Amino acid sequence: MARFVMVLWGIWFNRNQLLHNKCGRDPGELVLWVAGLLEEFQGTNKSILSSISSASAVAKEGRHPPPLGYLKLNTDAVVPHGGNCFGIGAVIRDSEGKVVLALSKFVQGYFSVEVCEALALREGLSLAKQHGLSIGWAEVDVVNVTAGVNSSQLCRNAVCFVFDDISALCRDVGVSECKAISRCGNGVAHNLASLAVSSSQDHLWQGHCPFSLFYGC
Repeated sequence: MARFVMVLWGIWFNRNQLLHNKCGRDPGELVLWVAGLLEEFQGTNKSILSSISSASAVAKEGRHPPPLGYLKLNTDAVVPHGGNCFGIGAVIRDSEGKVVLALSKFVQGYFSVEVCEALALREGLSLAKQHGLSIGWAEVDVVNVTAGVNSSQLCRNAVCFVFDDISALCRDVGVSECKAISRCGNGVAHNLASLAVSSSQDHLWQGHCPFSLFYGC
């Protein structure tokens, strides 16, 4: 269809050239010229759209990829209102945004949101350790969790024991920093956690992740 439309345009353009400038192309040359223009346009347009799409995806997610050669862990927890379960999402990606490991885990039990988020981070770090991965840094979207992990002060509530485990796992897998980011920058991990709640099942992917989980980030 694109070629047909371009040929029609070419005929119209050639007609104007003959009418006004007394010059034009013969039919065979005209078809080849139009085909070349179309190929050039499609190639340029595809490149531009690809660049815009990549830039939009990064802006939409608000994510910051790790430096070349490093991995980054994102985790999240989804806690249904009034439920006695929650979902954990964890994704490990490289500097190009490619998924190395992705986890969606369903957990029975009632805990505060802070504890669920901390358990999600611990699960993601454990996943990295189990597969022998070195993680540059970890990201969650709850400030209280990163504050608890990075704090040197002693505390005595239940979540502190989880923080102790997280700190030990961070050392084991090489995490230099655990930081809080916006929800939109944590979209894939959130979608993985939501999947766990909706399916009531565990899922693990290596080297890829369902493309649908990247939507709505």
